[in-house]
Amino acid sequence: MPEEFRQYIPLFSYISDEQSVTLSEGFNDRLRNALDAEGKKRYITIRIFKPLLRIAVSVLLVVGVGISFYFISKQDNRPHLVETFEDLNAAMRHAAFALEKLSYALQKSETVSVETISKLAGSLRNGQQFP
Repeated sequence: MPEEFRQYIPLFSYISDEQSVTLSEGFNDRLRNALDAEGKKRYITIRIFKPLLRIAVSVLLVVGVGISFYFISKQDNRPHLVETFEDLNAAMRHAAFALEKLSYALQKSETVSVETISKLAGSLRNGQQFP
């Protein structure tokens, strides 16, 4: 082996080290016994609860569908948006009042937004930093 590669010998010695590892006597028997014992317990548990789980899910599904059909059939068939004003002028006054309030709120928010942007722009021009 050339001297320059001798430092890498331990890196490749794992092949011979791993080939020398063996299992203890009786390992296969102990493993089979452990798997058989676990397999029987697991099989019995799954075998008992799987059909019961299917029955419970089916019953819940049927009950849920029945309850939903009951509530759907008991709903009022009235439209949700109904004219409540008898006088057309009163309805127009209320609608105009609501639109005026909305317009005022939008104007106020626009004013505040413009003021905030101008303050931020002024602060950035002066070299201030924000946290």
